[in-house]
Amino acid sequence: MIVYHFGWDLSYYGYLATDVTTDLGWVLLQRTILSSFLSLVGVGLVLGHGSGIRWPAFWRRFGILAAAALAVTLGTWWMFPDYFVYFGILHAIAAFSLAALPFLRLRLWVLLAVAALFLLAPQLFGSPQFGARHLAWIGFWTVLPDTTDIVPFFPWFAVVLLGMAGTRLLLASPAAGPVAAWPARGRLLRALVWCGRHSLLIYLLHQPLLLGLLAAVSTVLPPAPAPLQRDADFIGSCEAGCAEPSKSMEQRFGDLD
Repeated sequence: MIVYHFGWDLSYYGYLATDVTTDLGWVLLQRTILSSFLSLVGVGLVLGHGSGIRWPAFWRRFGILAAAALAVTLGTWWMFPDYFVYFGILHAIAAFSLAALPFLRLRLWVLLAVAALFLLAPQLFGSPQFGARHLAWIGFWTVLPDTTDIVPFFPWFAVVLLGMAGTRLLLASPAAGPVAAWPARGRLLRALVWCGRHSLLIYLLHQPLLLGLLAAVSTVLPPAPAPLQRDADFIGSCEAGCAEPSKSMEQRFGDLD
């Protein structure tokens, strides 16, 4: 996650020529990170509430996530008012966690069937009307909404359900005992455990720190001038901008997630 966001930041400030939102390798990295986040939501729900929902713990976690999501919305609205985050990864995790509770005790085939529905529905139905902010969270838009990060219910809720199904299969298998007893030995593994336990704090702090660092660096060591071809492309885009509004830097470089 930090590597991807650092690449995005380098692109934003002009230190990296590659567009991380379209380059295949970067796109696969971003999708892998997002899938891991959401599948772990399903894992955590089964481990924490599979034998019965612990409502005080659930609402405490939900409240923390909602507050963090609001902080992201306010922060991105301040930085990118035309493309602020109104249903990003933290908003999605909070909403998906609540929506997944009824599936905790249902049969596995139901989880898999509903997951398949969420995966396939966006391929079968779409409308430009769903690009509006009050509908974009559903996921049936055909044009990317004006935001730097969006994780809609369709298709991403499917990943949470698959995480729940996989965890239940693991817990019912002979591998559950050895996996649960596996110790985190060594500095590296203990460091990873610490990061896992403080992942929300890391998520909230790393991007402001990276952006602030690059902002300071750019005042001392500005990005190198673009090659001639890129200069020509830039001139062409400026000429085209006389006929239509130019895209913003945030829109060019994509989402923060």
